[in-house]
Amino acid sequence: NMELNAVVSQNVSCREGNIQVHSNGGQNPHKYAIWSYIPASGATSPEISYSNIDEIPAEAIQSEQIFDVYIGEQGTYSYVVFDKNNCYAFSNEVTIIVEPDIEFSVDHTDETCIGSEDGTITVGIDNAHNYNISYSIDGVDFDGTNTFSNLETGTYTVTVRGMKEGVSCDFTKEVTIEPGVQISADANLTNDYTCLENGQITFGNATGGSGIFEYSIDGVNWQDSPVFNNLT
Repeated sequence: NMELNAVVSQNVSCREGNIQVHSNGGQNPHKYAIWSYIPASGATSPEISYSNIDEIPAEAIQSEQIFDVYIGEQGTYSYVVFDKNNCYAFSNEVTIIVEPDIEFSVDHTDETCIGSEDGTITVGIDNAHNYNISYSIDGVDFDGTNTFSNLETGTYTVTVRGMKEGVSCDFTKEVTIEPGVQISADANLTNDYTCLENGQITFGNATGGSGIFEYSIDGVNWQDSPVFNNLT
């Protein structure tokens, strides 16, 4: 008596899935073929169904015991084995699925000021689907840190890498760190320093940024008033 057992060894993900068939009995060598296929929801491959083994095309028969299954081919399969004397046996049905993608979100903060290079990117995992996860913004260096700091302006490809059962899959989103706001103002000498009075500098037409402006003429001491008096 011949026997044939089918088992899903790897579901479909970013890589092809695999179904393995194991046969015993009969006379070697054994050859194998798909006997039936019922597409799952979302699959694009047509159903396979035969009324007898003579309907199976010769090109559909193989000696390998592994059947690769790609995205669009997910569903329920059964198989048939043939031995040297053309005796045959059917397998059990197995269902292979497409593993869901990692669900994640990306938040960012832009530069605060022009050239400050203080942008940030933070990745949030909504559902890891049992993947072991690492992160990267350059596609080269991956680690378990989900926050990236001190970033200059530009577009970054955020990659979330998932590892499961020896298979690595990358999921990406793009995010752009925008330049900081350019702040500008006019500084005018409103009074010259003379023997009779001290000098005065007044800032005007301050634009950009938000909130209250502060002013300085030495980069150390700051004040809310745009007017600097008693200058010598």
